[in-house]
Amino acid sequence: MILIGFGHRARQGKSFSAKVVQEAAARLGLEARIYSVGDEVQRWCEVRGIIPAGKDREALTKDELGQLGYYGYTLRKEREDFWIEKVLARIHRDEPEIALIPNIRYPNEAGHVVTLGGVTVLVERFNANGSAYI
Repeated sequence: MILIGFGHRARQGKSFSAKVVQEAAARLGLEARIYSVGDEVQRWCEVRGIIPAGKDREALTKDELGQLGYYGYTLRKEREDFWIEKVLARIHRDEPEIALIPNIRYPNEAGHVVTLGGVTVLVERFNANGSAYI
């Protein structure tokens, strides 16, 4: 299995970059799956009835999104590997040819990817004039 983590700050293009790699892999006849920390947070909240199950993230209300943020932050603060371990467990169960994690935001998460023989990619977004997007 090939494991690639895309990292950096929010709004840098990590998810977009993972989608581009997924599409390129498909053109080569390879299966690449995207595994998101956010998806794991949403599943965790759905199973516990905190938010309704089966809603697309785009359909969640502001309050429901707030719950995802709260539990995502709180559980990571209690144990920093909480979410990345859930993502990696799902990857292990699925056994894809290529696993893409588009939201590596912390050094410990990148460390898990590298420890498993994966690579991390630093994604940086720039403005049209070449300056860093902030």
